[in-house]
Amino acid sequence: ARTVAKGEELRPGNATRNATIAVRNKDGSLRADSEVEEELRGLIELARAAGLRCLLVVTDVSKTSLLAPGLETVLRLKERFRTVLDIMIDACQFRLSAATIRAYLAHGFMVALTGSKFLAGPIFSGALLCPPQMSARFKSRMLPAALADYCGKAEWPEDWAARDTLPDRANLGLLLRWKAALFELERLVGVAEDRLIAVLSAFTDAVSDRLANDPAFEPLQSRPLDRRALWGASSALRWDEIPSIFSFYLRNCTNGAMLTATEMAAVYKDLAAGGNGVALVRLGQPVRCADFGDVPASALRICLSAPLVAAASRSDEAFGAVVAQAMLVLDRTAEAAARLSDGSNAREMRRSA
Repeated sequence: ARTVAKGEELRPGNATRNATIAVRNKDGSLRADSEVEEELRGLIELARAAGLRCLLVVTDVSKTSLLAPGLETVLRLKERFRTVLDIMIDACQFRLSAATIRAYLAHGFMVALTGSKFLAGPIFSGALLCPPQMSARFKSRMLPAALADYCGKAEWPEDWAARDTLPDRANLGLLLRWKAALFELERLVGVAEDRLIAVLSAFTDAVSDRLANDPAFEPLQSRPLDRRALWGASSALRWDEIPSIFSFYLRNCTNGAMLTATEMAAVYKDLAAGGNGVALVRLGQPVRCADFGDVPASALRICLSAPLVAAASRSDEAFGAVVAQAMLVLDRTAEAAARLSDGSNAREMRRSA
């Protein structure tokens, strides 16, 4: 395979047209579902009028634990536009159960997954699951010859014609990366559903209470992971409807002002340089998600992983140790913010003098 340039077209003249729909307002608050749906509907109507087919990418879940757009919106759009609209669920965080994946496929949605986020496997381990109706559409379609620069036969289904244009080249790196990720998945699915629900619910209560009541933190607005449109309103609680990412801003310990995106990056860098001594409770990189006036703002995140959830599920003592680790991470984050605030305030006082 040759080295390809970022953004290079597989087939000249067939470039896609992309549009991004914001799910947050400029201040970081969530937009109403109805606003998002109206904007999406308008874009799809324009594409249909131009004779184009649309792919709607639904995020389940985002870096800040959002399922967006909401599934009721997605299903209404699919019903309205039918064959003009394809749906792909971006589940690359892999923070969902096998039952949820099967439900998405049963609705005719594609599902994209990776083993490197929640499963904590190596990076560059991706897969796309296609429902039967999508596979029937694609299996006889020939794809651009340039695809051979990206993959080989073994990475495509055996009965797809696209394999005929691809080299017979094994991708051992991809195979080994998925082996590591699937090892962690097997450990997670070995835990009973009720135990997973108990552990995740208790962890959520502990972390949410700390973020809500410690003046060093300001939780980022979020919403429940609502997948009832897949199951029906009477469905019981499932473990993947409980959040495993907790996003927050930091405050200046002296004046209570929110730290800026630059200051949040400095806190994260400080923590990374010092090492937090915690193997599994993760502090995610800052995510740009708001403006405070004209000042960009970012949120940090406490992120659970599948290995951590499996470890916490072994016993009450193991769960207590995980919660203690999370509190330690938050302690050190608050301390790093205080050091930054003290330094900034001292510099401001010197300038004033």
